[in-house]
Amino acid sequence: MTRRIVLSILAAVLIVIGGLTALSGAAIMLLFRSDGRVESGMERITTPTQALVSRTGDVTGVSAAPTWLGRPTMSVTLTDPPGAAATFVGVGPAAAVNAYLANVPHDVVTDVEVTPFVLQTARQPGTRTPAPPGEQTFWVAKGTQNGTTTNLSWQAQDGEYRVVIMNGSAAAGVDTNARFGVAVPGLGNVGLLVLIIGLVILAVGVVLLVIALAMRSRPTAPPGAGSAAAPSSAPAAGPGRDPAHVDQAGQ
Repeated sequence: MTRRIVLSILAAVLIVIGGLTALSGAAIMLLFRSDGRVESGMERITTPTQALVSRTGDVTGVSAAPTWLGRPTMSVTLTDPPGAAATFVGVGPAAAVNAYLANVPHDVVTDVEVTPFVLQTARQPGTRTPAPPGEQTFWVAKGTQNGTTTNLSWQAQDGEYRVVIMNGSAAAGVDTNARFGVAVPGLGNVGLLVLIIGLVILAVGVVLLVIALAMRSRPTAPPGAGSAAAPSSAPAAGPGRDPAHVDQAGQ
């Protein structure tokens, strides 16, 4: 295998790896933006029951994450229709939330479709009306109200948690608009670093490909060219002349 072929193969591999790496970095930057945040749009969420509840989220590895990556933060913004009662949102330990909503009718979110936005839920039956959620002390984070808007921001920590959205009075029939977001501060820089590494690898591959295309194979001599007899410098004998006479005449 010639050096030109080896360089061409190596260049092709580097171009593919560099291109995929650069695309991955660009995707991270587009998805999480420069501050590492990704958010949904403002969407209407409703339930005729007392609460809309997420499935249990098992958060692990947050405490062991590198400090430069930053601690993940979850945010929820609720906007109530004018004149409507305030809507509550909180994050609580899964065991405490389960006990609070025991025998209380509520919907559990099982899946989310983005386009169009649809919440898939599973109805949990019950006959009990719980105490107002704002009076409970087990929440690790709960929203703060500002006019018709309620904002929650929670820095994730290891454990099992559930997000609860319900009326502040715990009455049935939740109807509000919600925006959900997750931020990992260091992801924007990670995306930029991956993009730069991918572009460097891609550039090296392109340079090697140019070098390979510019190389020319060395010409090879045709078979038998090296065995041809060298021409003689001695004078040829004319017709009818004696070679011995020629030799004597030369003396």
